[in-house]
Amino acid sequence: EIIPSIVHNWECLNSKEHSVEVLNVDNLDIKKDSSKFLKAEVLVVTAFNLDVHKALKFANEVFHFEGRTYFYLHNFSTIACWPLKKWDILKYLKTSDIFVSSCSRDQKICENLFPENTCLNIPFLLEQKIEEKKAEKDGPFVFIGRISEQKNLHNLLVAYSKYLKKSDTKRKLVFFGKEDNLGSPNMGKKSGNYLELLENTVKDLGIERLVEFRGFVERTKIYSELSDQDYIFVSPSIHSDENFGMAAFKSLCDGRRTLLSNWGGHAEYLSFFEGQLVLLDVDSSSRGPVITVENICEGLKQVEKQKSELPLLPDYFKEKNILKILMKSLESENASKPIVVSNLVQDVFKNRESLLREGEENTSTKIFKSYKDPLCEVFFKAYGMKDFRETTVYKKSHYRANPWCKIEGSQIVIKDPHLGASKHKLEAGPAVARIDGEDRNISYELVKVLLENNGLYMDGTTSLSGKLFPDKCQTSIDLLKVKVLDYFARNNLSTPQFADDFLNFKEENSSETVNIVLFGGYLNRILESGNWPFKKMNLWVISESVKNTLCELFKFEPNQIGIIPRYEIFENISQSIWPKFKQTEFIYAGRLSRVKNISLLIKTYHLLQNEFKEISLKLIGDFDSEVHEYNGVFTIYDYKEEILELVNSLSWNSRPEFIEKLPHDEWPKKLTSKSAYISFSTYLSEDYAVSIAQAQEAGSPIICSNWGGHQEVCGKVLKIPSELFFPTCEEDLLSKQIAEYLKDHWEEELEGPKRESLKLPTEVSILALDAVRREFCQKYGSQVLGLTKGMGAHFAESDEGKLLYNKWVKSLGKRGDFKTWVVLKKDSSSEDREYLKGLKNYGLLHATELSYGDNLKRLYLAEKVILLLDEKESEKFGNLLRGMIGEERVSTPLVK
Repeated sequence: EIIPSIVHNWECLNSKEHSVEVLNVDNLDIKKDSSKFLKAEVLVVTAFNLDVHKALKFANEVFHFEGRTYFYLHNFSTIACWPLKKWDILKYLKTSDIFVSSCSRDQKICENLFPENTCLNIPFLLEQKIEEKKAEKDGPFVFIGRISEQKNLHNLLVAYSKYLKKSDTKRKLVFFGKEDNLGSPNMGKKSGNYLELLENTVKDLGIERLVEFRGFVERTKIYSELSDQDYIFVSPSIHSDENFGMAAFKSLCDGRRTLLSNWGGHAEYLSFFEGQLVLLDVDSSSRGPVITVENICEGLKQVEKQKSELPLLPDYFKEKNILKILMKSLESENASKPIVVSNLVQDVFKNRESLLREGEENTSTKIFKSYKDPLCEVFFKAYGMKDFRETTVYKKSHYRANPWCKIEGSQIVIKDPHLGASKHKLEAGPAVARIDGEDRNISYELVKVLLENNGLYMDGTTSLSGKLFPDKCQTSIDLLKVKVLDYFARNNLSTPQFADDFLNFKEENSSETVNIVLFGGYLNRILESGNWPFKKMNLWVISESVKNTLCELFKFEPNQIGIIPRYEIFENISQSIWPKFKQTEFIYAGRLSRVKNISLLIKTYHLLQNEFKEISLKLIGDFDSEVHEYNGVFTIYDYKEEILELVNSLSWNSRPEFIEKLPHDEWPKKLTSKSAYISFSTYLSEDYAVSIAQAQEAGSPIICSNWGGHQEVCGKVLKIPSELFFPTCEEDLLSKQIAEYLKDHWEEELEGPKRESLKLPTEVSILALDAVRREFCQKYGSQVLGLTKGMGAHFAESDEGKLLYNKWVKSLGKRGDFKTWVVLKKDSSSEDREYLKGLKNYGLLHATELSYGDNLKRLYLAEKVILLLDEKESEKFGNLLRGMIGEERVSTPLVK
């Protein structure tokens, strides 16, 4: 249906200026057809085959054709057009010739292959009828197309079975189409009775009643049958030439909801059918592109929430627009010289030729060794494959093997219909996975490998009353574990165990002293220590501030906690140079979270870029909606929405750039000689800051809060005093002071720590640890257990919680003192705050905080206290302060 529509498009251009004639090269007659080549100005190759090759050779070598060739790519862009190299067609092509793709991702690939040629993006023409009314009757999930491994239907079935367990609708899944028996030709992978495998998978999953394989049915009959049903079209295809998707397009035009892979031509539809469409991310694995079962299952749930629409064919896809693009192209002029070919075309062709030399049949279209071939990654990423994903292992999940994953002897064998077979050594461990119909205990390391190879999927997660794995900081934890293990090995210490990974605790000989390392969840880990299976231990942390906090809150003796020195973990600090302030590129990498004070960072940057037009800000990471526990309970809004709304509300010379989370070894490549890493975090778990360490290793200077583990950062580093980050809800006032501080203290440098000999902590018995924990719980009451249940913000509302969090924040922040302090109400008006417009170097306190911690002491030591309060409150607090520090040091500018 595609090639006839292309021919039809060109025939519609027939006019006085353009006469169009169709030549069937299957019946090429040299005598009869020679005159056509002599007078032709344009040759249109609707699709390439050997007969077309013969015609092109005839036109160019016999009649020396000098006009323009239009070449429709179809599947050629994702194979680097190697047949044009193979059949020596490139010598006929010129820079004035036009390539035609059907999606923008193919277009971009083609532009890389032939950098001096134009590549048009022209959609295929929909010639089938669009239904005129909106269907009301609920319908099934429907797939229409070839039954092929590349369409990823085996993973769809597993995801569908998982979806059924939680769905109330129980809508059927219907497949229209016949098996193509193609396998994966680009990989030389033959088909393995795919339809039979799908049918057996349905039986294995016990979903025969809800899945139908209808075989080949004519399109008109399919749409006639579905015309009154509000069906949902589904295609999780990762076919390497998925450049348009006619069946998906027809369903979208008919107003139906649609679930597609974010792959190739599918991505194009989001601009035209956003309300109907859900796109599935295509992840990168060690074996090529994958769409996880979990993602497809979630997609099935999400697409049900979308809305069907009235049938509509957007103008972009109408024949009128297609003809307009062709006419405009015909009228353009391009320089005509020999075509320029990129190295990628040469590399792919060489790859193919090497495979032929290794024994492939000459008729084979294999160009890659397998889905792991590095050469095919270029095309996969161009089609939508994300960067390599770190496989998440949820330590409390029950896993289930896909039907193509079996145990054979001492190995687990995965025979993925699309990616191919792989074998893995069976390793026992604490994880639970259902394989071959029974639960097996396997190691978490093996779980990770099987997830990456599409052998397992997560069948369910058990919610813990305490900590649910993985930690929000899991990437940093994984990096730190490797570094810490190396530190202990270098110092001939016994291998440590990690409290943040207590599900992997190994039972030790009761007479042995175990090294226990605490990371950012240090306080909760001590509260959970009653479950630790050890009698004697050495406790270690990775920052001085955490040690101080534990000693302050739990009354540990200082010698009972060892510190792993910061620069013994990340020890190679490159010599960094401060960029010129006016041209600085600020970069933050990490979670985009309230606890990292991202909105304060954006507001500070906004003030700076208004003054210095060349500075910029990049924020790398994923959003989450975690809150500062010490602020207590308040309504939580979606943080991403909140931040984007803030950005859109401000005027910019240079808007901040948001970049999705990058792998830990990729984001530092964004740092340049103009970069400075920046973090305003006041997170309670800020015990080390791995991103800062990585930035320093990459040679970047650092700007950070003087908070938690940041306090030990040295070298080219500018530390912003902790008092400039509080109260956290006064960002408009705080950002002005921080902006001034940055300008005044730029290019600061802190001397590095002196290398000291290793200090082993004093051994702590489990009985002593129990006593410490019990005393803590008695002091702060039973509600303190809310900390281990994610209820810290609720606990912070209690009197005991206020006491604990004041001590905790103080131990991490080392807040200094200002000569001038301003006391104001949280909700005071902007007019009241106008008084502060010209004021610099002052601290902020809310009136409700005066009795907290050391705040009265701060005011007592101040040279000036300004009360921005109404008359009643000014009198109340003013009399108290005047009695403490004297009349002349207290100002009440709002009281007449």
